[in-house]
Amino acid sequence: MRILHCIPSMLNGGTERQLGYLVAGQVRRGSDVSVVLLQGGPNLDRLSASGARICCLFRRTKYDPRLLTEMIRLIRRGTPDIVHTWLPLMDVVGGLASRLTGVPWVLSERSSSQAYPFTLWNGLRAAFGASAQAVVSNSKGGDAYWESRLRRPRRRYVIPNVLPLDEIAQAPPVSLDTIGLETGRKMLLHVGRLSPEKNLGSLILALRHAVTRAAFTAYLCGDGPHQGWTEELIQAQGLSGQVRLTGYRGDVRGWMKRADAFISVSTFEGSANAVLEAVACGCPLVLSDIPAHRAIVGEHGAFFVNPGSPESIAEGIVRVLSESAEAKRRAEIARTSIRHVSVAEAARQYEEVYQSVMIHRR
Repeated sequence: MRILHCIPSMLNGGTERQLGYLVAGQVRRGSDVSVVLLQGGPNLDRLSASGARICCLFRRTKYDPRLLTEMIRLIRRGTPDIVHTWLPLMDVVGGLASRLTGVPWVLSERSSSQAYPFTLWNGLRAAFGASAQAVVSNSKGGDAYWESRLRRPRRRYVIPNVLPLDEIAQAPPVSLDTIGLETGRKMLLHVGRLSPEKNLGSLILALRHAVTRAAFTAYLCGDGPHQGWTEELIQAQGLSGQVRLTGYRGDVRGWMKRADAFISVSTFEGSANAVLEAVACGCPLVLSDIPAHRAIVGEHGAFFVNPGSPESIAEGIVRVLSESAEAKRRAEIARTSIRHVSVAEAARQYEEVYQSVMIHRR
């Protein structure tokens, strides 16, 4: 089977990491896999090691009209059986190119309806996506977004995010010297893009409430459009000594294995990759009470908090640090719930989706 994946970049997001995992699994199953992208990034090394062919259309901007023509040329030259697009830019450009060349198109949905306020670009994506031969979401929320948007009955699938569990198991805990954690302080960890849906304003206000009740240092790993704003808020709340921005880290699994608690208070998610990795590392969890989080850890796998209430988040932080036995018990419940997830199984499920699309296309 010849598969062409289309993604804007291999930057540090969860979608890019998931594609790297999937492509490696597909190559191992014997598929002929190519990936076209516009920009590299931290996840490019993983993709390069997968054995897939990579075509980088560098120096092409989001609105460069040549992007569509080059995409059509690549599809015609490579004659793939399936075009599989990832993230909105390639859903529009790659999807349109697949329609113009007559190649079956599979669209990946990596978030949920809250990620798509009404804009011209989101409207274009929904309009083009309605003609995809299949939509594969990584969550029930993403599947629900497309349920009412497809023009006629189409095949929809839900395949959750996956993890290389053996690789995670081999990651050593980060050293205390590396993170500079002071004696007597607990370690809190947040991993993710510094962007609006991560709800960092509420998290920082919650840390301000909690710092009077517990001794901790909180590490925010990641970068993104709200980095400057986040730095200013930390300083304004007088938390420069308790909250540290680390930037993007390629070794977050080691940090998760060292942390006393992992915190995610997002207002919405698809299937949160960072939460999945924290679960696999056995880290106790404080999570916003949203469907995407409960879908990962179940009803009893974390301390759930109200993402709109800094007081509720602070209470969750204090509990996870003070009730260590209960926190570990919940972490083990969460860990048990993901033991069935594997890269090989996801690659098999995607192959079934592709085969179904190809059969019905004939």
